[in-house]
Amino acid sequence: MSIWKSNRPVPAALPKAAQPQTDRSDRTDTLVRQIAGRASGLGREVADIAGVIEDTVNLGDSQAKVFEQLRDEVARMVEANGRIDEVARGGGQPSPSRAAAARARQCAAAARAGSA
Repeated sequence: MSIWKSNRPVPAALPKAAQPQTDRSDRTDTLVRQIAGRASGLGREVADIAGVIEDTVNLGDSQAKVFEQLRDEVARMVEANGRIDEVARGGGQPSPSRAAAARARQCAAAARAGSA
């Protein structure tokens, strides 16, 4: 008999003592995969949330600009209405349009009185 060869058959499966280690190793691998999958999902969710926050900030900035423009337009309208009111009041003097309207009313009243 040679010291390099053995007549014993090679076992087809691991001995019983090695199986608990393999089962533990499989469970560890499974647990590590699950944790890695969850961590990966968490990373994607954080990136999605960061994108939503950025979009919200951009929308807020855009709306602020629109409201500034609206405020400026309202200020111009108030100023224009003030000028219209001043002109309509004649600046303390009778306006030509009021005088013309008064004459038209007088003519209409005279026409009605003449046809009656």
